Amino acid sequence: QYIDRELDKNMQRTAKRPLADGRLTDAEGLAFGLGLSLVSYYVLACFVNGLAALLSLAGIFYYVIFYSLWLKKATVQNIVIGGGAGAIPPMVGWAAATNNLGLTAWILFAIIFMWTPPHFWALAIKYKDDYEAAGIPMLPVVATQKNVSTQMWFHTLSMAATSFIVLHSAGFPKVFYIVNFLLNLFFIWLMVQMRGEKIQIEKAAIKIFHGSITYLTLYSLMLILGAFYV
Repeated sequence: QYIDRELDKNMQRTAKRPLADGRLTDAEGLAFGLGLSLVSYYVLACFVNGLAALLSLAGIFYYVIFYSLWLKKATVQNIVIGGGAGAIPPMVGWAAATNNLGLTAWILFAIIFMWTPPHFWALAIKYKDDYEAAGIPMLPVVATQKNVSTQMWFHTLSMAATSFIVLHSAGFPKVFYIVNFLLNLFFIWLMVQMRGEKIQIEKAAIKIFHGSITYLTLYSLMLILGAFYV
């Protein structure tokens, strides 16, 4: 938020953030962000393990330096490449529990990596004018709706396929494949609704945004439950 404080003033969705509307000074915001980053690293390093701490720090650098300072305004594929930052936390959790990075941890990374573009592009469709005003080249700002939909479908189907690979890699019972199928069917049903006129597409996009969070929450709960059976 410190990095994007000027951009946030131009966007309805972010204008009320504490730095954008002046509730915190720039120095206070920067100090708070750096403080959280350092404390989080030392908590993991002291009470969990070094691998989890380093992965967490890598995620912070990836998001702050690679995405926020460079990718966000540099390329239309900002969310695709920058999605790697959001995909690191499952690896942190895996490392916290095992102190290593097995194959399944990387597949979990791939799921979030594929989940992020349709999740965030759906939001960008709704707030397209905001991103355009802020000069951020989100895909819905610079591409046709057909192009956006095609890329969202690619990542959605890739995510669905990867979600089954996780179950296979972890040796989950077959009943979880049925649950996973229904979860992905739910996501695909949301995607199918994104057609028609502009207002219909925007309404469907918001449903995809919120539905994608529901999908990921239920999928995560399924993995937690399934861990007791493997």
